[in-house]
Amino acid sequence: GYVLLIFLFVAVIQDIKSRKIKNWWNLTGLCAAFVLSFFRKDFGITEFFLSVLVAFALSFACWKLRAFQAGDAKMLCVLGGLFGWRLFLCDFALTILLGGAVGIVLLIYRGLRSCRSGKEVQEKENRVSFPFSVVIAVSSAVTFFWKARLEVYVFEELFK
Repeated sequence: GYVLLIFLFVAVIQDIKSRKIKNWWNLTGLCAAFVLSFFRKDFGITEFFLSVLVAFALSFACWKLRAFQAGDAKMLCVLGGLFGWRLFLCDFALTILLGGAVGIVLLIYRGLRSCRSGKEVQEKENRVSFPFSVVIAVSSAVTFFWKARLEVYVFEELFK
């Protein structure tokens, strides 16, 4: 748990300060997840690689669609290695839903602000951008603290 929380905290600070998550930090997190996979009882090294592969496939697709930046995609790969593929899928779905909600709120706020000022939003300014690592961190914290309930509900109740 501490590795996850420290990883998320540092990544969010980096993203807020510079709008980038450093490659060395994502690599450090991936190495820590790899080492931890040797000591975990719930999954081992094979599950680690499968989980990182699933996370990579989903995050790479979202990055190519410009849903978020490359650092966020690499951050999600680390989370795949820490959570395992099943829990990562829950986390990823929660991240996308929460990110969409934040994006909609920001669009509404910008629209209201431009209506008040009487200025039209320029094409370049029309894009909504925010440090997505904050959304990833919040959804990952929720996933971590509710992991038992999420796994039971999603994989046992929905897929009976």
